[in-house]
Amino acid sequence: MSVILQYPFGRCTSDRHQKEPLWSAVSDLSDVDITAVPPSLIALHSRHFSLIPADYYDADAGQSYLTQLGMSPETPFAVNPVPEWNGQLVFSLEAWPKHSLPQQKIWSIWRGLFYAADLLSRTDPNPGVYMHVTPGQIYMVAFEGDTLQFFNTFPVRDIHDHLYFLLQGLEQWGKSPIHTPVFISGHLTVDSPLYTLMEGFIGNLSFVPEDLFPDSTTPQPQGNAQFFDLRSFVACVSSAEN
Repeated sequence: MSVILQYPFGRCTSDRHQKEPLWSAVSDLSDVDITAVPPSLIALHSRHFSLIPADYYDADAGQSYLTQLGMSPETPFAVNPVPEWNGQLVFSLEAWPKHSLPQQKIWSIWRGLFYAADLLSRTDPNPGVYMHVTPGQIYMVAFEGDTLQFFNTFPVRDIHDHLYFLLQGLEQWGKSPIHTPVFISGHLTVDSPLYTLMEGFIGNLSFVPEDLFPDSTTPQPQGNAQFFDLRSFVACVSSAEN
């Protein structure tokens, strides 16, 4: 199985020919990506997105959920079910206008991250934050028990932007940066300047557990959490198919 997570400034990929997942500075999808045989699983970054409670979701009003966030009414969009948080994720495809993507093959970057956040929330009923770091972009999910509190993505230029958005999110949520667990993954290590900076402000900082996913078929590169987004996406899709 080939997997592509397409971000604004690069992509994370894995397929049967690679020993480990790869990150590359490819910022767009190609016709080869779209028409690959067998088809690749592709997850996309989107600028507009909204998680609608399943009980209130109206399939005929899908686009209206995003026009309220400033998206043009002509912008294409897609919908993914998010059963672990009992919602429907509506997300825009304005970054990929030149491609005709089959709706059933379109996934959001958020799917794997939501799946991971749900598993993290089950390890501790207390409030927590999960932050995934990629070059130029961060993704944050906050949860408390079985309730999703907020989620958002932010463009970042330097390590101080990462810390600013994390602290701002905790402050707006009314949670202490000293006591609230913050799980991180992505493009950083314990020796990274970003990790050192965050350690000075976050009292309970840790990488996501390497054994969070019980499925042994999920790609598990050793020694870091750089490809945790890909692992969580594959685990999410695999659980949906079972």
